Amino acid sequence: MIVEPRLRAAGGRSAEVLFVGGFGHHPNVDGLSWFVSQVWPIVRRAVPQAGLSVIGSDPPAEIQGLHGVAGVRVLGHVPSVEPYLDRAAVSVAPIRYGAGMKGKVVEAMASGVPVVTTATGAQGLYSGASECLSIADEPLEFARAVIRLLQDPVRCEVVGLAGQRRVATLCSSEVAGRELDRMIARVVPHRRPLGARFRWWPRSLGGRREAAFQCYLDGRRWMWRGDCERARGLFWLALTVNPLSTRCWFFFVVAALPRDLVRVLRDVRRRAEAGRAASRGVR
Repeated sequence: MIVEPRLRAAGGRSAEVLFVGGFGHHPNVDGLSWFVSQVWPIVRRAVPQAGLSVIGSDPPAEIQGLHGVAGVRVLGHVPSVEPYLDRAAVSVAPIRYGAGMKGKVVEAMASGVPVVTTATGAQGLYSGASECLSIADEPLEFARAVIRLLQDPVRCEVVGLAGQRRVATLCSSEVAGRELDRMIARVVPHRRPLGARFRWWPRSLGGRREAAFQCYLDGRRWMWRGDCERARGLFWLALTVNPLSTRCWFFFVVAALPRDLVRVLRDVRRRAEAGRAASRGVR
């Protein structure tokens, strides 16, 4: 999941609690029903002016029936969630079952909104999550976490900023790009620089010339066996010592030819060697 942290619109926050979730996904129906019946009455007793805005497409009849009950507004689908995130004091994600990282939680954290959720809702945010969101599974604990944030704007600001930092370290495009590069590096073989493959390369000039000649001979063998890539590497290594070697340049160019042409040349060479051997046998 890639979510970029964003700045919230400046201004004071009312005692507004926000729930976001598509109701085609049943855990959202179950979670909101549980929250309104078990948690919300406790919150309203402590903070009578608190309101709950419910955003999400396709709310069923049981969710629509909550509209107007004790400060609850069921808004359904909205063109953009950002204005509601900007003015909300707290976002709740009372998800009681399911798996994986929850988009509603990450989106609220990325916007600097403090989040109260369950252990299920916090999945994927790993250790240290208590610093950037509140986790509670029991109705009374959940309500207390919401009340504490509604009554303490400074704490709301601190927790919201901590949530943004958490999202930046887990879900930003920069972090996702680095992780993708790391995964690709594990799967795709890493090609070492050619020089790193030859730890035995001598330091003296005479030793290097002898090693270069050996690379030239090995390159020819690998080329005639069909491994032109390895042959080109060996020829190039030999040319770094003796760049004026015409025969080495010749075979370097031949090894760079299309494989079908190299195969034809290899067949011609084999026939020529067979002819020479046959002529020696006749004599």
